[in-house]
Amino acid sequence: MLSFEEAGYVLDDLVEALPDEIFKNLNGGVSLIEDSVKSESGRITLGTYFSDHMGRYIELYYGSFVELYGEMDDETFIRRLRSTLHHELTHHIE
Repeated sequence: MLSFEEAGYVLDDLVEALPDEIFKNLNGGVSLIEDSVKSESGRITLGTYFSDHMGRYIELYYGSFVELYGEMDDETFIRRLRSTLHHELTHHIE
């Protein structure tokens, strides 16, 4: 299981591997948050795309990944992190 710090470095690498144009107008960037987040219905939330008065930004929730994927090997955890990043970026570019 990746630590919060290790997951942050991995996320930085995942972001850097993508073309710059994907991040156009994503003025708040991509952040890894240590907390676990749940929706109003109680479902675990892995990430959120925001477009509000603070700007446009993405938050991925490390604690949520740990709750869902804590027993997975690092490679699988990284794949899930990448998939969630791509999902949230899709909201941004649509």
